[in-house]
Amino acid sequence: MSRKDIIDNIRDTLKGIQKGTAITLADGTSYVYKTTFALVSTKLKLFTEIGENYPAIFINAGDSNEEATKKRYYKSEMEFVLTMYYKQNDDIEDDLSDLFDDVTKAMMQDISRGGYATQTVLERSLSDSVSFTACGILELFYKVTYFYQC
Repeated sequence: MSRKDIIDNIRDTLKGIQKGTAITLADGTSYVYKTTFALVSTKLKLFTEIGENYPAIFINAGDSNEEATKKRYYKSEMEFVLTMYYKQNDDIEDDLSDLFDDVTKAMMQDISRGGYATQTVLERSLSDSVSFTACGILELFYKVTYFYQC
């Protein structure tokens, strides 16, 4: 198990968001994705570098806090940011809501990240728009907790 395994799981999860695909949520209700990402990557690009590949989402892995446990394991908390670029239209609040709902629901489908983690938590979100490009930005800040053996 490694950070790469967790990041690969997140990338695969985000690639699975396909407009019209139905999933069953933890409470038993059905949810249908409203978005298909044109680009899913672990290499952050500027919005000016992605051409017409909207919406796009980038996985930006951050620092890890590590703490030794009594049984030769380390507890680690890895922070990461999902940065999304989207084309703005007249219904910007609907666009933001759809992106937020699709990604947060997909991420909560498997909080263990394929068995590599014990927890995935959304810490906060930020959104902004770049008026001269008609591009919107949504960022979701997550923390994943996992253990690994010394």
